[in-house]
Amino acid sequence: MPQHSPKSSRINQNHRFNQHSAVQPLFLLFIKTGGILLLYIHTLHRYGNIKSPAGYPLIFQISQKIYTMQKTARVIRMIRLLRLLIHVISGLIQSIGYPYFSQSIQRRMMTNWAAGILTILNIRLHCTGTLPTVETPRALLVANHVSWLDVCIVMAACPTRFVAKAEISHWPILGFLSRNAGTLFIERTRRADTLHMNQAIGEVLMCGDRVTVFPEGTTGDGTALKHFHASLLQSAVTVDALLYPVAICYRNVAGEICREAAYIDPSLVQSLQQILQQTRIDAELSFVAPIACGEKNRRELARFSEHAIATALSLPIPHREPEKSSDLPAA
Repeated sequence: MPQHSPKSSRINQNHRFNQHSAVQPLFLLFIKTGGILLLYIHTLHRYGNIKSPAGYPLIFQISQKIYTMQKTARVIRMIRLLRLLIHVISGLIQSIGYPYFSQSIQRRMMTNWAAGILTILNIRLHCTGTLPTVETPRALLVANHVSWLDVCIVMAACPTRFVAKAEISHWPILGFLSRNAGTLFIERTRRADTLHMNQAIGEVLMCGDRVTVFPEGTTGDGTALKHFHASLLQSAVTVDALLYPVAICYRNVAGEICREAAYIDPSLVQSLQQILQQTRIDAELSFVAPIACGEKNRRELARFSEHAIATALSLPIPHREPEKSSDLPAA
C-alpha cells in the first residue's frame, strides 16, 4: 500500500479546510437571506396588505401566494368550531330573555355576542366613517350583501334589527335566534307583503331602533355590486329617516378580496368550513355620510345608496334595471 508522508497529509487537510471555509460563507449567506424572506413574509401575514417594495416584485408575489394558499391546521379548525358551537348555545340561552330587556341592554348584548363570533373566527373588524349614535333618530342602514357574516359585523359595529326572508324564521337554531332578536321577516312571493314590511320598518324606526336592509336581494362575491332594489326604502321616506349607506368588504391576509367569505352557492355548513380554513379575515365596514329621506323618493334613495357604496368599494355601478313591485330582498 502506498505510504503518505506527513507533509502530504497536512496538504490534504488544508485543502479540505479551504473547501469548508469557502462553502461556509455561502451557507451563512443562504441562511440570512432565507431569514430575511421569512421575516418579510411574516410581516405581510401580520399586518395585511403591504405594497410591493420597488425592486422586489418576485418576493412580494411569492409571499402573497404562500399566505393566500395557507390554511389553518385541522386542530385549529376543530377548536374554533367547538368554541363557535358553545358560543351559539350561549346565544340561544341569552335570546330567551333578550326581548324583555331595555333597548340599551339589548344593544350591548347584541354587540358582545356578535363580537364573540368574530373573535372565534379570527375576523378583524375595521370601521370607517360616521356611525349612528344613540341620539340618532330613525336610522336606516342600507348595505351591500356578501355573506351571512354581514349580519355579525354590522351588529358588532352598530346594533340593529334586520330584514330577512321568511324562510329563515323556520331554520333550526338561526330561526330561533333571529326571531328573538327582533328580525323582520318578509315573504318574497307575496307582493302585498312589501307594503306590510314598509309599515313594520317605519314603526321600528319610530320607536328609536335601527334597521338594516340589503337591497341587492341576494349575495355577491365582493368583486361587483348587484342592482339595488327600492322596494323597502319607502319606509325611510314615510318617516323621514336618515339613510346610512354601508359598504362591506372582506379581505384575506394578502389584502385581496376574500372570496371564501362570500356565501353564494355552497350550503351554510360548506361556507362555514371555508371561513374556518382562513388564517385571518379582515372585514371592512365603511359608513358613508347619511342623507335625509323626507324629500326624496325610494328610487332616488336606491340610486344614492348604490352610487355611494360603489364609490366606497371602488366598484363599478351595476347595470340599471327597471324597478318591479315584486323586487324583494333575499335576506
